[in-house]
Amino acid sequence: MKTGIILLAVLLVAQIVLSFVTHSGGTQVAEQSVNGVLLSFDKTKVDQLSVQGVDTKVELKKVDGQWQSADGFPANQSKVSGLLDKLAELKHGLPVGVSEDALTRFKVAIDDYESRVQLKQGDDVLADLYLGSGAGARQSHVRRQADNVVYTTAIGVYDAPTDPAEWLDKTVLQLDEKIVSAVELAELKLEKVSKSKDSAPVWQAAVLPEGKLLNQAGVNEGLQPLWNLQFAEVLGKEAQADYGLDAPVLTLKLTYDGGEREYLFGKMAEGDDFVLKVSDRDEYFRVAGYSVKPMVEKNAMEAWLLAEVVEEVEAEPVVDQEAADKVEAIH
Repeated sequence: MKTGIILLAVLLVAQIVLSFVTHSGGTQVAEQSVNGVLLSFDKTKVDQLSVQGVDTKVELKKVDGQWQSADGFPANQSKVSGLLDKLAELKHGLPVGVSEDALTRFKVAIDDYESRVQLKQGDDVLADLYLGSGAGARQSHVRRQADNVVYTTAIGVYDAPTDPAEWLDKTVLQLDEKIVSAVELAELKLEKVSKSKDSAPVWQAAVLPEGKLLNQAGVNEGLQPLWNLQFAEVLGKEAQADYGLDAPVLTLKLTYDGGEREYLFGKMAEGDDFVLKVSDRDEYFRVAGYSVKPMVEKNAMEAWLLAEVVEEVEAEPVVDQEAADKVEAIH
């Protein structure tokens, strides 16, 4: 009798547990397919991307086919397209959790997550994903905003950083040296000329300081870092007293196909970095000190000019030919 009662009690408990699981997410688990598509969206329709962190938020928008920040600064196009490609290709396995406790444990809860990625077309949300704790090499726990099912999939928080600076195009200040036709350093003005159709262009100065020659290699070495220049951070559009631009450490002016650009480098009051202001953009940029210091040294008059070497010609002795002939006659 007691055995029967115990069996009935066990069956009752099992039924209660089964009912609880079914109503708290078990149905969601049963409906999930292994290796299924995690997010279903058309990446060609995405025109807004946001990445929300604990204290920061990245907001990007697509304008005339190009991604840019909310205030109009060019974004890193390949980084954005790379994230969209990755999100569109994500697959998931079996769920690893469906309870409220699981959301917190895997850091994909609505108020506790590593990052939240949202894709939109206009006002329509195309995809909304929470990225949580790491789940192994290049894997993270994730959850779609529309449900409470937690998966592991091949994406990391490094794929969707929450620092806005990491999404900007750090190459916007670079120039192709082939389109640069003139440069000015202090009172020295140089133009790029070609001696012939087949010869490489060289720098030529209309006027050089007395006793000086132009150092072609020195000029090219000094300008080379500008062609590959990258900034570390956009500081905004307002000048600050500690930018050091009242007394720039380097001023250069370039003429290129389509315009002119003046570079002003100032030493920041604190730290080793410099501030750069270019005449054809409104922003002020922070540039790492290790990249600016060599430029300051190499873009200087003493690096661009060489002392002219004047060869002294030894004077030939003056010979009295008539006297020489008399001496020869005596002998």
